[in-house]
Amino acid sequence: MRSFAVFILFFCTINVASAELLNTAPSQACILLNDFGLATSGWKNEYDQEFGCSSDYKQIGSGFPLANNIAFYVEGNNNSVVQVNLMLNVNDRTSASSAHQELLKAAKILGNKQTGKQLSQKLIDAITKGSNTSQKIGNATVDIVREDWPTGRGYEVKVTLK
Repeated sequence: MRSFAVFILFFCTINVASAELLNTAPSQACILLNDFGLATSGWKNEYDQEFGCSSDYKQIGSGFPLANNIAFYVEGNNNSVVQVNLMLNVNDRTSASSAHQELLKAAKILGNKQTGKQLSQKLIDAITKGSNTSQKIGNATVDIVREDWPTGRGYEVKVTLK
């Protein structure tokens, strides 16, 4: 009986320690959105023990004075990914809808590659509308956070999987 209890404790410990994201190796996570035009510059030590990789901003449309844009970020430690992020900057509110659709496309790809599952309707609606929400998908948590800029000229929507 005691060995069964030890086995159960060991099994539960393995499940708790298992990765929440499917791709936690930096070399894998940094290339997840290459085909979407969000290639990163590779895993780097950014500060102290904080590592990551990021893409350049991908322009969406040709808004004035600035186009809307999207970027991909991966954060972690020396040898493991902790979270992945998509950041949408809406600089031109008149074309915000198409920018949100581009964010949704990227989030669907990233969500599927990092959880093995599709985004829920709740998450899709939040991305499309630019509203805040959080939900578990598989073993990962997906957070969507909108921040309106103090200037009133635009806002950002961040999709984080961790």
